[in-house]
Amino acid sequence: MFIKSDFVFIHIPKTAGKALEQYFKLLPHTGPGDGDYEKIQHRPLREKFEDIKTRKIFCNVRNPWDWHVSRYFHGLSPSLPPLGSARLEKPPSLRKVLTKLGYRIDLHKAYERFEIDRLFMKKDIFTHYLNHTFSSDLGFSDDHRFCIPNVGHLTYSYFNLCSKTEIPKQAKIKDIFKDHDKLIGTDAVFKMEELPNNLLDFLRTEVDSRYGYMPFGHIKEKNKLSLHRSQHYSQYYNDDTRKLIAEKEKFIIDKFGYEFENKN
Repeated sequence: MFIKSDFVFIHIPKTAGKALEQYFKLLPHTGPGDGDYEKIQHRPLREKFEDIKTRKIFCNVRNPWDWHVSRYFHGLSPSLPPLGSARLEKPPSLRKVLTKLGYRIDLHKAYERFEIDRLFMKKDIFTHYLNHTFSSDLGFSDDHRFCIPNVGHLTYSYFNLCSKTEIPKQAKIKDIFKDHDKLIGTDAVFKMEELPNNLLDFLRTEVDSRYGYMPFGHIKEKNKLSLHRSQHYSQYYNDDTRKLIAEKEKFIIDKFGYEFENKN
């Protein structure tokens, strides 16, 4: 969550949030003191809603098939290792999953990103990972505040981070989807693929006179295929896994009009 004096950005992971936050920090201060913003990493809106509900609140979503490939790649890639070390203190989470599935991956090696792409960004490995993820009872960790059965991680993250009120622990999926407009506290949801123009229009309705030009021009470049990932997301799917994501992320796909783009 990125909070400024007149708008709030809810950061759903892997939806260009870091790129946006970099630009938000460049905007002129509009509040008292040196710091006009507050960042709370991936915290749900409900924790702050009563304090910020009069501000413009928005989030991004992303094509679910693309999102799952990006999440997989990110989950294998390390944070920066300790200075002067080629070993990681804490292994990336998805490496443990691949090890459990029988793949040989060094949990603590600071692989270069091109090595991750060459060694582990393969359709058969990604297929094995997805099938394991959605067949496991441990799809979501025990520390989640509520449980939505039979949905994908993007749909879960959207409701978990953007709901303005507490969702009952064992809420039924049909009731959550039916009550979407009552639960979700954002004023706007943007598709990452369409940034930044619609976001500029949204923010300029009230802040243009103070902010003037907003330097979002390079976000489209950042949204293109990662230099470290060699293939379009469609190349990692087969018919079964494509249908799997279509089922699990059906709400996001239908709500925001996403389609699977097959680029051979």
